[in-house]
Amino acid sequence: MASLFEKIFGKKMAIKRYLRELHIETSFACNLSCIMCPMSAQIKGQGLMNYETFSKILPNISLFKRVALSGFGEPLIHKEIVKMVYETKKHSVFTNMSTNGLLLSSNLAKELIDANLDLITFSIDAAKKETYEKIRRGSRFEQVLENIENFTNLCLQKGCNTYTQWIYVLMENNLDEVVDALRLSKELGVIRFVVKHMETATDTNELTQALFNTFLAPDLSKEEIKKRDQVLDELKSWAEKLKMYLVIHPIKTKTCIAYPVENLFIDYKGNVSPCCYLTTHSVRPYLKNPETENFVVGNIWENSLSRILSNEQYRKFVGGWMKNSIPIECKGCVQIARMGLNPVRN
Repeated sequence: MASLFEKIFGKKMAIKRYLRELHIETSFACNLSCIMCPMSAQIKGQGLMNYETFSKILPNISLFKRVALSGFGEPLIHKEIVKMVYETKKHSVFTNMSTNGLLLSSNLAKELIDANLDLITFSIDAAKKETYEKIRRGSRFEQVLENIENFTNLCLQKGCNTYTQWIYVLMENNLDEVVDALRLSKELGVIRFVVKHMETATDTNELTQALFNTFLAPDLSKEEIKKRDQVLDELKSWAEKLKMYLVIHPIKTKTCIAYPVENLFIDYKGNVSPCCYLTTHSVRPYLKNPETENFVVGNIWENSLSRILSNEQYRKFVGGWMKNSIPIECKGCVQIARMGLNPVRN
């Protein structure tokens, strides 16, 4: 019997492609206001995915290898997030979420572990209270660290398989603390440390904190590049000493690191897009006004996920990427700059 991919793209193209990760935006609301997050500029239109919308996604969830129950908001705000983990795990897919950690109480930590969550990512961008609370406005550094340590200790006590990682958005104002943050994550029992480069911000001024050429932030001087690279080399050295699993997102890539061909994003209203930056939210890291308002290929309330994946609009978009032709919807994105191409169209 032909697979879904063969039905959509034909046998030849289906061989080259698979669906890797489905991002389900359980929350488009947040308890913090972080300087590098465009979510902070969203004064109106915030909300949570209702469980009926989530239920409509479940029948096709096993098409993906991984499911992330988080988007631009904080998933732990959602009162049914544990239930969502349970239901997702019933489909035998790798289930994960990203959180700022502030709301991770002892009871919630226990419930998530019991639900067999596969991976939890803690977003922390400093090793010092003052720096952290300037970046993640509204948070409490000591409380977050306590919550993380409590979670890792519970995992040890229960012998759970939940993988933990710390993600650090590298910026000019926290570059000097990244090595200390790695050491701190080790002390707290975190397994993996991930360094991500700043891509978005609430406004252009804050994007000047970026430590790579986004074509919007100012170019770095030779001295700044040298310092950045020296710090990252030191970070690698410490990771080896501590036997920590370290991942540093590349500054330059051969393809888009949002993986719009392999991933899919469903926002809290059920709108389906091939990338988190192509939703109806005003969160795209574009360098100038985008040529299209958004790129929504369907809504889960109107069609099943499998039917949406079969429509001509989605097929054309994926086909463009697979033929090394950047779709018009992606023109002007900072991820294109990472690919060594000038994303600004004349």
